[in-house]
Amino acid sequence: MAQGEFKRREMSGGITTGGRELSGKIICGECGGVYGPKVWHSTSKYRKVIWQCNGKYRKKGKRACSLPHIKEETVKQAFVEVYNGMVENKGNFISVLEQSLAGGTKSDEIVVALAKTEEQLGARKQKIKKLIDANARSAMDQKKYDRDYAALAKEHNRLEAEIQRLKDEKLLWDTRLVYRQDFIRQMKKYGKIIPEFDIGLFNGIVETVIVKEKNIFTFVFRDGTEIDRKY
Repeated sequence: MAQGEFKRREMSGGITTGGRELSGKIICGECGGVYGPKVWHSTSKYRKVIWQCNGKYRKKGKRACSLPHIKEETVKQAFVEVYNGMVENKGNFISVLEQSLAGGTKSDEIVVALAKTEEQLGARKQKIKKLIDANARSAMDQKKYDRDYAALAKEHNRLEAEIQRLKDEKLLWDTRLVYRQDFIRQMKKYGKIIPEFDIGLFNGIVETVIVKEKNIFTFVFRDGTEIDRKY
């Protein structure tokens, strides 16, 4: 969590840097593919690492992603600027996050939807039971019975899938809520300007970086916060 990373930085007083640690973090905003590292001029003094969408060169017959490659240093510098911007405006930034916790959360909305869907599922189960009991008491037209049963079973399965989706979504938002609460506490206590890129801090608080058109990065933090940065 962010807490451990903030404390590590305070105790060590240092910066950790990295290269391939960015793997899996950079996402293409056009096709959803993952950016991967490529080394240019690996044996010369002009050596540099660039990141390119893995959908850049698709198989024949499939449209290739059009977003350009990006330099590793560009991603790192953008993170430094975004993070330091949060620290410099820590009071306002924290206030916005705290206000987002004051009212009802997305998780609360999901609980309501989940209860409603579970009620609907219970009603479908009762209908299925009544249909089976009715057919057991006196033989129904089997074609009609099969059609009715199939329709109810299909709706039953759809509701079960929806309940699972809502449960998964609630878990995601509950996790983000914990990250947000933790992030607020740690920003208040440890948030300081960083002079250069810190891979440990980056991995501790950033979920993904989405590369978009017009030279825009969207930093998606683990608590769900999104911040755009032009590069």
